Amino acid sequence: MQRKLPLFILLGLAFVAVAYWIESVDYSISISYVNVWVKATDGKGQPITDLAPEDLTISEDGQAVPSECFEQIKYDLQPVDDDPFAEFRNADPPVRGPEQESPKKFALFLDLLNTTQGEIKNIEPTIQNFVTHLVHENNDVMLAALLPNRKMGILVPFTKNHQFIADTILKAPGNQIRDAQTSRNEDELINVIRDWEQGSRNFAGPLDFYRQLYGMIHVLAKEEKEQGLYTLSALRSFGDYLSTADLGDHTVIVYVSGGFTTDPGREYYAIVDESMKKYLADPKTQEADQLVESPEQDNDVINDLRNTAWYLNRLNVTLYSIDARGLVSGVQDISQQNSLRLTSGRDFFATHSQQESLSSLAQETGGVAFIGQQNYPSCFNKMVDDLNHQYLLCYRAPDHKKKGEYHTIKVVSKRPGIKLRYRRGYLG
Repeated sequence: MQRKLPLFILLGLAFVAVAYWIESVDYSISISYVNVWVKATDGKGQPITDLAPEDLTISEDGQAVPSECFEQIKYDLQPVDDDPFAEFRNADPPVRGPEQESPKKFALFLDLLNTTQGEIKNIEPTIQNFVTHLVHENNDVMLAALLPNRKMGILVPFTKNHQFIADTILKAPGNQIRDAQTSRNEDELINVIRDWEQGSRNFAGPLDFYRQLYGMIHVLAKEEKEQGLYTLSALRSFGDYLSTADLGDHTVIVYVSGGFTTDPGREYYAIVDESMKKYLADPKTQEADQLVESPEQDNDVINDLRNTAWYLNRLNVTLYSIDARGLVSGVQDISQQNSLRLTSGRDFFATHSQQESLSSLAQETGGVAFIGQQNYPSCFNKMVDDLNHQYLLCYRAPDHKKKGEYHTIKVVSKRPGIKLRYRRGYLG
């Protein structure tokens, strides 16, 4: 009898078949000019479109530097219909904008390691519509992916064949086990706690029990930490690849991901903390108010995330992150039966940490993170509006004594009431 492979495996194999795998490369970039893309808005968030060179001043590492260029940049992108399926009901071809003076480059990066199959399928129509309808036909688009099997590859190199990219996106396989492992870990923790409460496990006492429990969490947190660091390593490898391509003066990365934790194991600690509170609230408890102190936050992921963003800044990249999880609601259905699995607590710790990873990458590169939203066409519309209203400033980089140091950038508006957003620095 012939057995059939599941559909998601077939899609994954098809996806892998067109990928060019990336390996880290050694490269050197000589920085003579620093480009800074500035978005200016008023108090209501509306773009300011009439700034002049004398309205903005720029400094590096606290020292004023003369601006040698000032240009208002437009990407000639058109908003997408809020209905992602409108294109399939409209037989008329999309109306393209005027030809651009200089082509722009977009890199779509699908983080499928941290995105489920349902999430990627939910956002797929909007990504396809962005590629085939919003991006000007004169622009180059690339499709890259970090697959669930931790392979990092270029699915489609820079091309003007936007339909081919849209067709390839259909084969994207999500991570089927992303949330299952976390749930299993939580269940294991809760079972250990339940056994302790029922007196079926032998420990020297509460202090010994909670110390062993924290040791167990340390192992689980290490697994989460490794996945976050691996994701950032993949982004840097992608940066290596971009450094070998002819990018021009600016590249936009659209990073689609469910996010990864910047605070590994925090939801597990929340479960143990709740157990400890219940134990200490028992009138029979004679222990001190605090049996075991919760460990401090592990900053390895946060520091590596910041360094990755600075790494991308060096390549003149602006990253816009799209939260594939949308409105998080998947925890409630598995937590009703267990008071230790705090729905609100796990949602807060896990969701906040995952969103922080997406927000930090975008903000450090001067982009925007769209998190906690289900209206994906609206997210892409806001990104389009952001790209259509920006200014390019450039200055000659000062002589730096050491390579690899981080240099801060600050842009100030002389006109009151204007909010500026731009990348905050770069690695020299």
